[in-house]
Amino acid sequence: MKYFFQLNIVSEPALDDENAAFLWMFEPDGMNLESNTVKLFFSELETTRTDAIREGLNRLILEGVLEKFDISVEKLERQNWNEEWQKNLKVLKAGTRFAVKPTFVDYTPSPDEIIIEIDPKMSFGTGEHETTRLILGLLEKYGNNREFVLDAGAGTAILAIAAVKLGSKRAIAFDNDDWCLENGLENVKLNDVESRVEIRICETRDITERGFDLILANIQRDVLLAIAGDLAERQAPGGTLILSGLLITDEEIIKPVYQDLGYRFIDKTGENEWISLVFEYNK
Repeated sequence: MKYFFQLNIVSEPALDDENAAFLWMFEPDGMNLESNTVKLFFSELETTRTDAIREGLNRLILEGVLEKFDISVEKLERQNWNEEWQKNLKVLKAGTRFAVKPTFVDYTPSPDEIIIEIDPKMSFGTGEHETTRLILGLLEKYGNNREFVLDAGAGTAILAIAAVKLGSKRAIAFDNDDWCLENGLENVKLNDVESRVEIRICETRDITERGFDLILANIQRDVLLAIAGDLAERQAPGGTLILSGLLITDEEIIKPVYQDLGYRFIDKTGENEWISLVFEYNK
C-alpha cells in the first residue's frame, strides 16, 4: 500500500477532543488535533465517507458547536504519512500499570509499570484513544493469568501483548487487514512475546479454536453486533468478554444482543462519550 489520504478539517472554533470524538466513527487509521486543524488519516477514502464527515460537521454547526469549517484532502506517500502520524505520539498510561511506548520515544519506566512497546505505523490502538485506554484498564482488572485469549480486530496487537504481560499463557490476535499482520508481528517481537502471541489475518468465523476464557474486542458497534454470535461460539463457559469502541448511546443496543447469547453484563467504564463493557459467558 503506497499511498494514504490525509483529510484536513479546519474549523472555527477549533474542535476539542470531545467534539472531535465522533470522527472515530468513520474509522480513520489515525487522527491528530493541531491548533484549529483536525487531521484524519485513511488508507482508503471514498467520496461517501468524506460526505458523511461533512454532514456530521454540519450538525455541529446546527448545534452551535462550530461556526464554520473547511475540508481538504491530500494524498501522501507512506513515509510522509508516518512522519505526520508520529509527530504527536508520546508514552501513554492506561489503567494503573500500563505504559504504551512508541519505539521512537525515550522513556524510563517506574519499577511497577508494564511497558508495551509499539511501532504505531498506521494501525488504530496505540493508546492514544479513549477506547484503547478503557479496555486496557479493564484488562488489568479482569485479564490476569488467563489460559487462552482472543484479540479480535487486533490492529497493533496491543491487547494480546498486554494480556500475556499480565500472565496469560497464550493469545491469538487477528485482523482482516494485511497491514496489521506486519505491524502486529513487529510489535510481538518488540515485546519478546512471540512464543505466546500468534498473529493472523482472517475473519472471526475463520478462528477454528474454541474455549477462549478471555475475548477482547475494540471495534466499532456495527462490527461488534455482526460478530456477536461468532464470539459467543468461541467463548469458554464462565469466560470473560471485554468490548470497547462503543459510544455511550451504543450500550442499550449492544447489551441485549450479547445477553440473548448467554452473556451476563458485569461491569463497565467510560471516558468522555466512550464506554467499555464487560460480560461473563454463562452457557
